[in-house]
Amino acid sequence: MTFSEKLDRAKIGSKTAYESLCLSCVDSLYAAALIALKSEPSARQAVIAATNDGFAGISRIKDEKHLRSWLVHELTKNIVDMLKEFKAEGVVNTPTGVFAEADRLPDVERLVFSVAASFGYGIREISVLTGTSEDAVSEKLFSAKAHLGAYYETLSAAAASYLAPESLKERYRTFDESLARLERTSSFTVPKVEETKTEPEPEPEPEP
Repeated sequence: MTFSEKLDRAKIGSKTAYESLCLSCVDSLYAAALIALKSEPSARQAVIAATNDGFAGISRIKDEKHLRSWLVHELTKNIVDMLKEFKAEGVVNTPTGVFAEADRLPDVERLVFSVAASFGYGIREISVLTGTSEDAVSEKLFSAKAHLGAYYETLSAAAASYLAPESLKERYRTFDESLARLERTSSFTVPKVEETKTEPEPEPEPEP
């Protein structure tokens, strides 16, 4: 089933069709969230929240590129909210693995870098998606390069090819294409339940 066909089904209310569309973006969404939040459970939570929130705007989605931008927009909103919560609650995450060096970056700088690295977006696109001025985005990326040095390109390459956990992807693979195809054929109809008519009981004859 094509993207357009799934999109049509999503627009008439199919959550599973919508989640199937989101699957192509999950790797990049997760990579961006992991860099920004520095925690695997938090990254997973942010991706799920972003895709759940994104369903409300499915009627406005035009194509795959538009969907990806919309999901990034929702993701950045959730990341910002979570970073604020971390700060208020005194939560300090320490990243490990391939993105450990991203810990050198301040929160906002790390968020801007995560979107640029994971999705390959330029300054103008990041500005629109995050609601940050182009000058501010440019400044954050320049600062990220200064903080990361040689790690900037290494982390960017890792983000661009990062794979989300299979356990996360599985939640977006619930769409049953075989059933969807069946529903679109003219031979498929929903069986109708015949109503059973109950004859009224005869009224008793009046006594003489």
